[in-house]
Amino acid sequence: MELYVICLYRSPSLKSVEENEKLLSQIAQIPTDCEKNIVVVGDLNLPNVDWKQGIVSGPENTKDKNLALQREYLDLFIAKGFSWFIEDKITRIRKVGDNLQQSTLDQVLSNNENLVCNVETLAPLGKSDHLSLEVELNINVNHEFMSSKRKNWFKVDKDFVHSHAENIDWSYSSNANNVDSMWSELHQKMLSISEKVPEIKMKTNKRGDILEKLPWDTSRLVRKRKEKDRAWKAFDDNPYMNTFQTALYKQNEYASTELKEKLKYEKKIVGNLKTNTKPFFRYLKSKNKLRKTVKELVGSDGVSSKTPQETADILLDFFQSVFKAESAGPLPQKCFESANILNEPMAKPKIESETVKKLLTNLNPTKSMGPDNVHPKLLKFLADDDNFVTSLSLLLRECVEQECIPKVWKSAVVVPIHKKGSVHNPENYRPVSLTCILCKLYETILREHILKYVIGIITEKQHGFLPGKSCLSNLLETLESANEYLSGGNCVDLFYFDFSKAFDTVSHHRLLVKLESLGFSDNMLNILGDFLSDRVMSVKVGDAMSNVKPVLSGVPQGSVLGPLLFLLFINDLPENIKNEIKIFADDVKMITDPEQSLSIQSDLNLLCQWESLWMLCFNVEKCKVLHIGKSNPQNQYVFLDSVLKTCTEEKDLGVLFNEKLTFHDHIYASISKAKSSLAWFSRNIISRDPYVMKTAYKTMVRHNLEYCCQAWAPRARHGNWKTILDIEAVQRTFTRLIDGMSDLSYKQRLQKLGMTTLLERRMRGDLIECFKILNGFNNYGKQFFNFSSRTNNLVSRSKNLDFFGERVRNYWNKLPEHIKSKNSVNSFKNALDAFRANGVKNEVKGQFWELSNEIFLRI
Repeated sequence: MELYVICLYRSPSLKSVEENEKLLSQIAQIPTDCEKNIVVVGDLNLPNVDWKQGIVSGPENTKDKNLALQREYLDLFIAKGFSWFIEDKITRIRKVGDNLQQSTLDQVLSNNENLVCNVETLAPLGKSDHLSLEVELNINVNHEFMSSKRKNWFKVDKDFVHSHAENIDWSYSSNANNVDSMWSELHQKMLSISEKVPEIKMKTNKRGDILEKLPWDTSRLVRKRKEKDRAWKAFDDNPYMNTFQTALYKQNEYASTELKEKLKYEKKIVGNLKTNTKPFFRYLKSKNKLRKTVKELVGSDGVSSKTPQETADILLDFFQSVFKAESAGPLPQKCFESANILNEPMAKPKIESETVKKLLTNLNPTKSMGPDNVHPKLLKFLADDDNFVTSLSLLLRECVEQECIPKVWKSAVVVPIHKKGSVHNPENYRPVSLTCILCKLYETILREHILKYVIGIITEKQHGFLPGKSCLSNLLETLESANEYLSGGNCVDLFYFDFSKAFDTVSHHRLLVKLESLGFSDNMLNILGDFLSDRVMSVKVGDAMSNVKPVLSGVPQGSVLGPLLFLLFINDLPENIKNEIKIFADDVKMITDPEQSLSIQSDLNLLCQWESLWMLCFNVEKCKVLHIGKSNPQNQYVFLDSVLKTCTEEKDLGVLFNEKLTFHDHIYASISKAKSSLAWFSRNIISRDPYVMKTAYKTMVRHNLEYCCQAWAPRARHGNWKTILDIEAVQRTFTRLIDGMSDLSYKQRLQKLGMTTLLERRMRGDLIECFKILNGFNNYGKQFFNFSSRTNNLVSRSKNLDFFGERVRNYWNKLPEHIKSKNSVNSFKNALDAFRANGVKNEVKGQFWELSNEIFLRI
């Protein structure tokens, strides 16, 4: 592996534009192609760069030349596709007068995010006021810690499965009288097909690089490669000019053929992106010779693991340490009280063969297998076999009747994924649980059955894992509540509460007691009690498996039923809270008027009591309050015997909120991510074909600029145009990369690609969301709008001009009635697009597509 280490120093005395341009031009010359692994280390002296968000912190629309220069450096690093690895560490500490000044001036950059494992700060060297940096690099892949073989399910098709299944008798023997014996028979028959699937073994060359079959390797390319190798061997045997010329010709011929095959393959995988993203991302991953794998870990005893088995056991011990065991003893009377109970007794679910067949048919064949080694592709193809579907349906019915599931369905194989920090610390890995596919299918049936009964009693404050609600609904309702306070001349205190390992620490005993108090029948309690009890887990590292340990608490990670059970467990948390509460799964926030400090403190005390009663602990260190409003009194609050931390900004469901309730920093952080993604894919995708580029852009870049944009999008008005044009600049840059379009105007490029400006897309998204809310397709938001009693048009109700309801109002009112009255979301979208096409053709003025013309005039 080629490794280039570049030392970069930007002097703080470098202030003139000319001097900085020289350094910027030298940085621009650093090669960042995939074949070279580059690490840039140095003192960049960019004190105003917020590396965590990827933005330059400073006043909006500032003309400060120093800030503008720092933005140039940051933009160049992003354009070059560099990743940075120091985000919130202090790298310089010095005393200025009586104050201690701390700043992040040093940075580690790389063109390969897998190359740098960790960066730690150490004591300064000599008299320097800069801390030393210890950079841990991932130079070699430890193949021992990777899976060396796997089944080649990619090659398996429907004919393969049917040919091996046609002679199998799927009926059960007379000895199969319980779910475990029935499962054992069915499982063995499925494995008899799986055993016929060929294996792929990992191969490496002498340097240790992983050798993988190239997916674009056609027979023609193989032939050209052999011709090239023979020609160079002939040159080695007879090193003359004629043999060299022949070898060089064959080399160029092979390179030309490979390029054509790669371009063809790129077009193929991009065409399948909507149905299967794995080949596309596997192709991008293949450009990177390094792999992020689990390394040797340091256990709690301080001893490092030497084998994958020892590493797996260390991770298992850490993952199990978060569980909380509780005996099934008597509970306080309060645990048995519930304000909401079911309207009717919950019957057992009925399992029909048609339902099972539909679920099998809809399985995603690219998902991973569980501990039973039954691949979803096998199950999907077996959906065509009525005898198999009948036998599986019979097993699932017996699970309901016997109120239990097979033992293997209660096991999980945990795959560790590195988050950030040292790769040798087990705390820096998160567990991804792989459970049995058929158990998930059974859970899906249970979940749909339970949801029909409980949907009416789940608190309206909850937005997670529910139909018609989402992160967006949570954010819009939060902004609506905050705007009501602010428009009335009040301030807002926005509280964020974070649970510690919420999904892993739910008490099984208390969860079942809560379900019983909600009115769940004994049958359903037994079914769910069996599902939660006697669960086990093991960790897989490479080909090694850890020992097996019990799962003592929590809703099962990776399960279908787990999220709904968690919602029911946390459902009563908002009860008796006087201030406005919003919840998304385990993310809880409270919107308050700081003038009502006694009411707020009372609610904080109630949350403490709920934690004590239900043993689901808050992480006090991560609980914060955001003070919004110029005249905010900045109250201090006590929560769980600690003073709550105050923050100036907080990421709320992926959107950055600040104390001014503007989204300037969030927007520029999103632009930074989008530019970085654009640099990454344009460097790794060879083709500049419009179809390939457009599809890759939609998949990898545009979502960064549109996630929950109804919550933060700036309105097209004076004061916002610079921000709007900066967002649009990402798409403008992308369209210039496409073959034959660099000389066209932005308007012409969009017309050729069949695209619109991002500003127009955001307004189209606003109109669609408005339609969903007003027509009941979303279960929230009607309070955002007021209607005119005379015309039934939307009328103003908020002083925040950029808020969703105000932004969409005028354009909604201008839509024809026959579009607004459509009976489905898709028919509304189609009618809206047809209305736009006709309006653009006839040059209709004043509609939402006119926003694009504003962009074209201003660039």
